Amino acid sequence: MTSTYLKLSQQMKDIAAQAEAAREQELPAIINQIRELMATYNLTVDDLGVGGTTKATRKGRAKAASGEEKAPRPPKYRNPKTGETWSGFGRAPSWIASAKNRDRFLIEQPA
Repeated sequence: MTSTYLKLSQQMKDIAAQAEAAREQELPAIINQIRELMATYNLTVDDLGVGGTTKATRKGRAKAASGEEKAPRPPKYRNPKTGETWSGFGRAPSWIASAKNRDRFLIEQPA
């Protein structure tokens, strides 16, 4: 059984080497064909979306104007012992992180 595995493993290596040789031989013609199509359709590399960025992803989210800060979020929870507050966003402070029910820390909002 081992000899069969070894034979198959060697065949896989041989076939992989043959495939790589065929790829290298065909590559120049394929590249020329791609260049011709790009020239015909006036495409650029950016149009193809190679390299992980496209026109859509390069725009991304709009950034806040420089010097402009975001308004702080209003507090949602209050520590009854110290009066410390937390908005509910970001990492939870230690006084509420281990709480099973955070409702007891909620700040009552006026109606």
